[in-house]
Amino acid sequence: MWSCSGYSQFRAWSQAHNFADDDGVLNEDIQNKFVKANLTGFIGWLLLHICSVGYSGRRQLFYLTFILHYYGLSRQGIESIHKYGYGVSLHMFDKLRLSSRMESNALTK
Repeated sequence: MWSCSGYSQFRAWSQAHNFADDDGVLNEDIQNKFVKANLTGFIGWLLLHICSVGYSGRRQLFYLTFILHYYGLSRQGIESIHKYGYGVSLHMFDKLRLSSRMESNALTK
């Protein structure tokens, strides 16, 4: 809630804690409501931060870009998502796709 939720969700979470029992623990229904409301944002935040760590992170961004390309993202779209940090550059995509293809061919022969 501190790092990836919107302002209104954070405010609702803070208010829920203010009205919680003396021990400050929220009941299961309220916790599930917050998880459901913030899950997508948290996963996006988590993927972005995991993928920004070194070469292995770039490889993970390549996999995300590859899946988006598979489902129809254009080359211009790849450049657009790269500018916002959600994928690898077009040059890196082509390079990693070629190396993945060569690795796959070597493993299947």
